[in-house]
Amino acid sequence: MEIYCPYYLKYYNKDFGFEDWQNLCNPDVFLLKNECTKVTSERLWIG
Repeated sequence: MEIYCPYYLKYYNKDFGFEDWQNLCNPDVFLLKNECTKVTSERLWIG
């Protein structure tokens, strides 16, 4: 999931950019929530 995580985050959060990508660690754990028509992301754990 390490490689695909930024792609999923960018797909669901258009504000996720290069600086956000640079701040990712290994492993980072994100929770994606689908609430009606809106998907939110929450960073649960920073590696």
